[in-house]
Order: sequence, then C-alpha cells, then structure tokens
Amino acid sequence: MDERIIRMKLEQIRARTVRQRWPVRGWEARLAEHLAPGEYSYLGDWEPLPDGDSLWPAGKTLFLRGHAVAPDVPAEDLYLAFDADGLEGLLSVDGRPYAGVDPQHLRVVMPRTGPLDLSIECMCLGASLSHAELRREKARLREIAFVWVDRAVEAAGYDLWLAWEAAKFASDERRKALLEAALEEALLITDLTAPDETFRQQMDEARQRLAARVEAIAPDPEAGRIFLTGHTHIDTAWLWPLRETVRKVARTFASQIGLIERYPGYKFGASQPQLYAFCKEHYPALYAKVKQAVADGSWELQGGMWVESDCNIPSGESLVRQLLIGRNFYRDEFGVEVKNLWLPDVFGYSANLPQIMKTAGI
Repeated sequence: MDERIIRMKLEQIRARTVRQRWPVRGWEARLAEHLAPGEYSYLGDWEPLPDGDSLWPAGKTLFLRGHAVAPDVPAEDLYLAFDADGLEGLLSVDGRPYAGVDPQHLRVVMPRTGPLDLSIECMCLGASLSHAELRREKARLREIAFVWVDRAVEAAGYDLWLAWEAAKFASDERRKALLEAALEEALLITDLTAPDETFRQQMDEARQRLAARVEAIAPDPEAGRIFLTGHTHIDTAWLWPLRETVRKVARTFASQIGLIERYPGYKFGASQPQLYAFCKEHYPALYAKVKQAVADGSWELQGGMWVESDCNIPSGESLVRQLLIGRNFYRDEFGVEVKNLWLPDVFGYSANLPQIMKTAGI
C-alpha cells in the first residue's frame, strides 16, 4: 500500500477517535509579565476571551479562567482539548494543579463530569526566550472544548500507527515485509465512510487481526528485551530562565501524578532534588501528592546529585557536595536512600567520579 494512502487513513482514523465535542465558552483572559516564581506584573484586568482565534504576544504569560459543566459521558472518556499553537501551561481544576498542556499534550482527561472550575497559566511562545527572531510572533488559541474520545478506536489507531513506524525503521527485510503485510491487511478491513458503530466494530477486528499477525513474527533471539518506564529530564537552566523551570516542574509533576492515579501499576521517576525543592516551595499541594506517590512505590527518586551536574568544570569538592546535599534532601524529605547517579545529558565525565561515587555509597 502506498505510504501516502497509509498516512491518510491513519490520520482519518485519528480524527474519528472523537465521538463528540462541546466548545467551552465564557472564558476570561489576562496577560502578565512573569517576574519570578509566583510574581507577576499584570498588563490589564480580566476581559472576556473572544470566540474563535485569539493571538497572544510572545514571552508573555496568559491567564485563563472559567466555569464549565462537563457533559454527562463516561468520565474516563472525557477530555478537555486545546486547539492552540505556541502555548505551554498548567491547567488547574478546582484550584489545584492538574496537568500540563503543551504542543505535544493538547488534550487532558477530566477528573469527573459536572461543574468544574478551570484555570490555566500559559507561557506564550516559550521558544522566544532563546530565539530573538520569534519575539515579534504570537501564540494562537482557537478553541477549548470538551471532547468524548472513543478509547477503543484510539487504541487501535495507536497500534496501527506503531506498526507503520516499526515497518519503516525495521532493518530486517523479512520482518519489514511481514509488518507491512500485517498493516495493509488491517487497514483494508476498515471503511472510513462507515457509520460509527460499524466503524468501531471494524477497528476492533483490525486491531485483533494486526495483533495476531505481529505475534506470529518471531522475535530476534539476539535482540534482547525493552522495558519502558516513565521519566522526565528537565533542564534546570538551559533555554529559559530559572523562573520558567519552576513552572515546568509543576506542569510535568502534575501530569505524572494524574497518570499514576489513572493507571495503577504505572511507574515514574525524576531526578534532581532541586526540582523537588522548587515544587515544595511553590506548589505544596502538588508536592504532597508526589511524596505520597514515592511512599506508595509509584514514583522513583533518581540521581543522588542536587542537579544533573556538569562534570568537566566543577572541582572534586563540588561534585562531592552535589551528592552530599542531594542525598540528604532525599533522605530528609522522603526517607529514601538514593544509591544511583543519573547523568544522561552531561558533556563528559570526570575521572574522579568512580572514586567519589564509591565513597558516597553509590
């Protein structure tokens, strides 16, 4: 099957995962300069958010607030969807940090149906902090809506998309051909013009047929096994100021707490005690949930250093204190002895590290 046809079918399947949508009206908006964590210089009062497209200047913080009644559909299938470009923010529900929103995560599952108090704090075009040419551009918000997602169709679509990508990157020609044949057979089952109920049945059959064909492809005995787990790597200071790191921590940690609460058995890990300290100071209610997740075994504390330190410029004493202060924080705050070093993104490793790690008990 031609690759263009495959992409078209997969994109149309993705579009049909939404069974119904309800635009949320009545938002109020306010702009501000973000001065420091929790400190803002407001650029006006609250005003009604216009329906349709709205544009927001790069580098500013956009606040939105509103009250909405979520439709009466199965709560696990109800999402708040953002049609937006260039916005990265934190959605709070009933006054508590709930989930991060960004260009890769434009849909958030809702905690329940019924009345909801919603508020959003967004950075507009965060890339403009490090790319001066973007400072004249604007972020765009088109619509915020409740959507009812058909999770069975969505799951089948993910399986089909994964098979397509796996076939494109498979180096073994035999397995590549088998994957392509399995994908084509599954896609031929689906009629994109079929009524909803017929389409759902076809997608279920396509998913089962694909799974059976993929299972029959013998794995390479020398390929090993892959284990997947949740992890975040937040650059404490990179292409944004520290005040923005604090907000990134809240967005990330809130999203992961939501996943832990929604999917029993899900495991997540994050490094750098400094980020936990930011969360404790500025988002105490969220920090309490992180502590509970650590106690429950759902959240792993990773990396004994205070931050993921550079290892070329700092002295040996500095590296020792990274471990001393970082591990003490984990011990004092969580009662956990962290015995690993997590440095996936440094540009070189000091020859002193093995001795320092051994002496520190790592």
